[in-house]
Formats: sequence, structure tokens, C-alpha cells
Amino acid sequence: MVGLLLKTWMIGLATLVWSSACHGEATTGKEFIAMFLQMNVIEKDPTFIVSTTELSTVVTITIPKLDYTQVYNVPESSKLEVSVPKSIVPTSDGVDKLGIFINSSNPITLWGVHDASDRSVDGFLVLPTDVLGREYFGVSFEPHSGTELGVVAVEDSTSILINFNQRYFYKTQFIYPRIPLRITLNRFETLFITSYDDLTGIRVTASAPVAAFSGNQCTFIPVTSNHCDYTVTQLIPFSRWGMNYIVTSFLGHTDYIIKIVAGRMGTTVNIGEGKHRYELNQLQSVTLNLHSSEVITASHPIMVAQFTYAQALVDGTSHAAMTVIPSVRQYTNSAVIATMVDNQLTQHFFSLVSACYNFQNQYILLNGMPIDFNTTNIYLSDAEYCTSKMVLNSNYNTITTSAPDALFYAVINERSEFFSTARVANFQLPQATCVTTNEYDVNVTHECDEEVVIFTYSCPEPCPVDDEEELICGTCFDGYAIFLVILLSSGLTICVDQFIKCCRAGGQEEWEVEDWKRRAAMMQKAFDTGAWDRQLEIIRKNERKKLEIEFGDA
Repeated sequence: MVGLLLKTWMIGLATLVWSSACHGEATTGKEFIAMFLQMNVIEKDPTFIVSTTELSTVVTITIPKLDYTQVYNVPESSKLEVSVPKSIVPTSDGVDKLGIFINSSNPITLWGVHDASDRSVDGFLVLPTDVLGREYFGVSFEPHSGTELGVVAVEDSTSILINFNQRYFYKTQFIYPRIPLRITLNRFETLFITSYDDLTGIRVTASAPVAAFSGNQCTFIPVTSNHCDYTVTQLIPFSRWGMNYIVTSFLGHTDYIIKIVAGRMGTTVNIGEGKHRYELNQLQSVTLNLHSSEVITASHPIMVAQFTYAQALVDGTSHAAMTVIPSVRQYTNSAVIATMVDNQLTQHFFSLVSACYNFQNQYILLNGMPIDFNTTNIYLSDAEYCTSKMVLNSNYNTITTSAPDALFYAVINERSEFFSTARVANFQLPQATCVTTNEYDVNVTHECDEEVVIFTYSCPEPCPVDDEEELICGTCFDGYAIFLVILLSSGLTICVDQFIKCCRAGGQEEWEVEDWKRRAAMMQKAFDTGAWDRQLEIIRKNERKKLEIEFGDA
């Protein structure tokens, strides 16, 4: 009987179903944790731009390492630029305590602008702590003097794993593919990595939410450029990525570059109507030079980053800059656009993308007035999308809509003789959920930064139902016990008790229950020691005649 049961036990095939619901989560917030990355030259203090809407606020900036605290009163419908000491910028690879804590009494939009050099500047939208995640993928460009990755812990005792598909240098040693770098960080502690190789696709997983940043100390875009520019962005957690994007150039530009990063195996990416098609696996990316607005669709969630060229334009000079682009499901119906004040800056622009009927019906308003737009002949789900690209004449601007379902995204682009910046305006960041399904149509809904495997075991009798335990471990249903393994950086959670209860009810022998406890301990040890993949191979070889094993990646 035991042999029969072992033959009928299998790990169900898991497939991915991507679903999401917007819970009102946005990039505006009241609590932020950030860091600034390295630059080749540090001449000035970096800057935060604080923007309010209808409520005034009190903003407190704290840097624990420096015992630094500053409090600012920011009126409603205004913006304030504040600098922080340049000594908070990392000077070498490794772990430090360079986290910056920003707390506000009312919701704000917050940008970081790394303007520590007069000749190279870029900025990023800072994400509030309540939308941070546990899984990220880096994005950068071919470096001249270093690509960068920075991670800041929100909670104490946060375990960090860094995986990459090629060798890279960390401190005094090489880190090789398939051998993760393991670091533990406490609250406000930071991990900083630089490399002379492009780190696009490098994967960060953590046991608790973290903030992650990526970019270049200095890069030539294009490689034939005479200008080496700094680029940076804060990364969006994988659990909040999307699968549909519209990209467009900035005002005055005809060409631009995008990088598409895949977070899961077997990701099919389509650009335009059959113009380009790519098959990407986890840690992989594709770089494209585009000359027009395009629609990007994917079979699994992707991240899209946009880079500007360093080039002479009709109305001035552009330099390299980068920003992440929101997916269509992340569009918003209100945004603040605040530009930075700098003696060298002479031009401020924004680019906006929305469905054409929102422009045609004058639903989208800049500072209360309808805005001009251009058609693109870009369609997604039967809706045509248009763009608006305009010069900004004010340091503080609002984009609102007169219809609640009129949604858009906007990017700020600033240019001077010596540098450019690209910063996305605030947008929605709904938490996405993934559904993993096995061949018995058992569905498990979970956060998308969890990898779920569904084990099923044939039990000879129907199993009892316990509603309370089902919420945690899944269902006992006729003929099978469901045995879940949730793979997280924090460890391996196995619903052993639920499995035992189901199979005891089905007449299992007590020694078989103990055998499953042994299996659970074996898998826990394998995961904790980084030997999970190797352990699966051992199971496959030893029990090939007994087990049919198929794994899906959520």
C-alpha cells in the first residue's frame, strides 16, 4: 500500500495566472526610506524635492548614521527643495548605514535628485515604504566607470540574497553565477555594489520589504557620445510590475533607448504590432533603440526603463538620463510635477501618455487648463493612445482629470548645457496577485514575489474541511491532501500539519506521517543552505520511478 501511495504522490504543475486589483496604493505617502548612490565627483550635497497638494505638511528628515535631523514646514500646493549632507553618499562597496528616513505628517510626492556634481545629475521618484517589496531586478547601462546597485533595509534582521547570471566583483572577491551573495541588514543599513559590467537583471530577494536603487556612475549613451553621464532610478518591486506599456520620446527627441527586464522564466515580449518579439528568461533583458511611440506587451510581468540620448537638439543639448516607466495598470488620475531649481537649468519639459479620448474630451488638465496632444496610431485593447509633450513654465504644476477613469502617466525631463534628468511623476502601484494552479485545478492565490509549489498526495478517503486552516495551507478535498511549499528568502514555510491531518483522516499510517516530517526538514535545510535546486535534482534521481515532478515558477 505504501508503494502505491508513493507512486500516486506528485508535485502538481504550477502555472501562472496574473491578476491584479488596485487598492488605492500610490507613490505618494507619508513614510520613505532612501539612499543616494555613488558619483564620480561629489562636489555638493544631494537634494530631495518635496511636493504637497491640498494639505500643508511637516516633513522630518533623519539620517541615523550622522545623528542628523531636520524639520521643514511645507505649505499646501507647493514644493520645497532640501539638501542632505554629501557624506551620506557611499564611497565603496559593502554594508554601511546610509539609509535616509523621510517622514511627513500628510501625504507628499518625493523625488531624490543627485546633483552633487555640476556636470552630471539625475533623479528618481522615491517610493513610500508601504509599496516596497521583497524582490527587485536591477537596470543600468553599459558602464564607463561602474554600474551600481543599492539596497536599504526597512526592518532589522533582513536577509538579502543577490543573484546574477554572470560573474561580478564585490569588495575583494568575485561572485559567480548560481552562488548568491548573502547579506543581513538591519533597519537603515545599506548594501552597495558597483561593477564594471552591466548589472541589468541582477536579482535582489529579501525576507522583508526593502528599497532598491540602480544606475550608472558614468555611462556614454550612445557609446559614441562625448558626454559621460550619471543615471539613477529607484526600482519598482516585482510584485507591482505590469505587462502592458506605452513608451514615447521626450520633447525635442526623436530617438531613445528602452531596456526590458524579465522577472520570470518564459516571458514573451512583443514590441509594436509584430515589429519585435523576444523570449526572455529570469535575469535576462533586451535593449532597444526606438524612433517612435510604441506599445509593449508581455506574457509575464516586466520592467521597462527608458534612457535618453546625449545629443545636440534643435532647442539645446541633451545628456543621458534614465527613469522607470509605469505600466498601463499603474496610470493615475492626478499628479504633481515639480521641477528643480538650478542655475544651469534652462529647460523643463514633461511627456504625458493617455488614451486619446481623454485628450479629445479635454478630461486631462495642466494647472486647470486642457492640454495639446499628438496622435500616435498606437493601440492597446482597442483604445488608441496619444501623447502630450510640453514646456513647463512653472516650478510647481498639477495634472488632474475631470473624469475619474481618465488615467495617464507623466515623466519630467530637464536639460542644461551639462546634464539632463528624467523623473517619473507620481503614479499608482497596485499590489498584484498571482495564482498558481496544478493539474487537479487546485488554485493558490499569493503575492507575486512568492514562488509557490503545490504538492498533492493521494489519500484513499475524502478529507475533512477546516475553514480556518484552509486560509493558511490550502484545501483538503476529495481524495487528495494539498501540501504547499512557499519559497521566500526568509525561509521555507511548509504546511505539514494540514497535510498530516488530511492523510490521517484518509487512513495513513503514523510512520508515513513521520516520514513527511523528515522530508519537510530536509527541504528546509536545503533551502536555508542555498542547495534547494541541488536537492530537487537528488529527489528526481532517487525517486524518478516513484515521483512525477513538475515545477512552475509563480
